[in-house]
Amino acid sequence: MSDADLSRRGFLTRAGVTLGAAPLIGLVKVEDAVASPPPTVYDVTSYGAQGDGTTDDTNAIQAAIDAANSRDGGTIVFPAGTFLVTQALTIYSKIVFRGAGLRASVLKKAPQSSPYPILKSPGYDPPTGEPTPIYAWSLQNISLDGNRDAGALGNGIQAYSSGFSMFNVSIYNCSGLGLLSAFHPDEPPAGDTLEAQLVNVWVHHCTGGGIYWDGPKDSHWVNIVVYLCGPTGGGGSTTRGVEIANHSHGLRVSNGHVWGLNHSIAWYVDCNGPSLMNCTGEGAERAQLVVVGNDSVVVGGKFFASRPDNQTVGIEIGDVASSDSTAGTFINTKIINCELGSLKFMNDAGIGRYLLSIWQTAGNAVVVRAGQHMKQSNRLDIQLAGGAKYGDLGELKPVTIQEETLARQGVEVRGNFRAGSAASKVGFFGALPQPQSGGWGVGNQPDQRLLDDTADLAQVRAVLATLLRELRRYGLLAGQAPKIGP
Repeated sequence: MSDADLSRRGFLTRAGVTLGAAPLIGLVKVEDAVASPPPTVYDVTSYGAQGDGTTDDTNAIQAAIDAANSRDGGTIVFPAGTFLVTQALTIYSKIVFRGAGLRASVLKKAPQSSPYPILKSPGYDPPTGEPTPIYAWSLQNISLDGNRDAGALGNGIQAYSSGFSMFNVSIYNCSGLGLLSAFHPDEPPAGDTLEAQLVNVWVHHCTGGGIYWDGPKDSHWVNIVVYLCGPTGGGGSTTRGVEIANHSHGLRVSNGHVWGLNHSIAWYVDCNGPSLMNCTGEGAERAQLVVVGNDSVVVGGKFFASRPDNQTVGIEIGDVASSDSTAGTFINTKIINCELGSLKFMNDAGIGRYLLSIWQTAGNAVVVRAGQHMKQSNRLDIQLAGGAKYGDLGELKPVTIQEETLARQGVEVRGNFRAGSAASKVGFFGALPQPQSGGWGVGNQPDQRLLDDTADLAQVRAVLATLLRELRRYGLLAGQAPKIGP
């Protein structure tokens, strides 16, 4: 045995390893040790994408997507650049698109003879059927350019899916819709999420409308801006900035802004139980908000004409095109300069509550569709300024409440109380008077002896107190002697 062998044996012995014992734990084959783990990030430039705005990058991007999909998902990375696509990119479950920032990484549609979306879920070509949905995909820090000015046709995104998200995304310049989302099942398969989330999303300059949302239900939108989604010139628009259809029940929107003179309707909400918090609609030709579904909640924000002639409606309740009438609406917001009606009842089933601050210089604040009446079960609390009239209150008629009648019922009325009167000193209609207080006495009442037709309840009380004092003075009240002296 050589000295080298002895030296090696001594080293291994000192290291605590006995030759001839079991194999060393933790040692693996060399080829296994150097093998790369499956990738989770796929840079599209590694698959041949150029991002120069002229090279067709469709196949390279789709190759990166397919590679990630073959390993059950991954992140597709887009460095700064403009990536031209000539046909729809198909996205799958658990795929994340991550760009370098808004308008830094752009997917741009190339003009083609037939319409196609920039991005779609597998097999989804509405309105033909319902394909197998996808889940848990995401777009982040990226823009989609529909390139309509160069003649490109079709939508920006069309997806049949749930549980997806968009963060810091802009979709613009599409000849069709910017975003079309649908999901019709009530629940996703076990283990998959239902609600989608949109945060910091801009959709603008899309001819066919901004967002059409027909599910998934119970989704959440935060900081959504939609503008100028309609025809490029002239009036008579039929587009809707945001249209929410009836598979979207329970949608919650916070800080949404829809504006543009080329919308027919800014917000069209046709689902049950939606909530719009601090949202704004402006400039639309027909109405800034149309509420069609039941149990809608609108709190904060404002809705205003923003049109030179102010000839538009603020908020419409119900739609004559719907077979169902609208019920249970709660709205607390501000409406400005909508001279065709700040609040217009089109197809209403009542039990609504409307707390509105209105500035309107002409026309009627409340309008009811011809031949209809506002339902008596509605409750209105309107603060109106600017010179407009309250308008048609339907079945709610002005009523003068007589104090002596209510007193027998234990009710007290203060001041002039006229339910539904434009001259009322009370800002709500149909509200119940408050229960009567413990009563009032004659003490500390001023000496009041005259009444005219402008007298209020306090003056009446003062006159009655004066009369009682005089009756006591002359002993005309039962059981009292006359008071001698002044």
